[in-house]
Amino acid sequence: MENEKQKKSIGKGLDIGTAFLVCAEKVGNDVVFRSERNAFFEIEKNDFTKNMLDSSKVKYIIREDKLYVVGDEALEFANIFNKETRRPLSNGVISPKEKEALPMVELLIKTLLE
Repeated sequence: MENEKQKKSIGKGLDIGTAFLVCAEKVGNDVVFRSERNAFFEIEKNDFTKNMLDSSKVKYIIREDKLYVVGDEALEFANIFNKETRRPLSNGVISPKEKEALPMVELLIKTLLE
């Protein structure tokens, strides 16, 4: 009976904040934390950028003619291009000013809960 209980997943906790999403999971006797920045960055969609993102295993979403890099990588790309990231949340809720906010948060959540 004890062995069956050990095999069951204990679950994961998720905190969705304006700056970061943080996931906590118990692994053995330890609690493991993972986090991602709650941000995204828009890049023009073309074969070169798509291949670059795929080969680097960067998390992104394709929407119409744009690629949106999400999470920690969004900040890195914003620094490379000397631009600001965008935030899917504002004042603790989905930003009404960002029409792409919901898919960005969805991808970030899926990434952390995998």
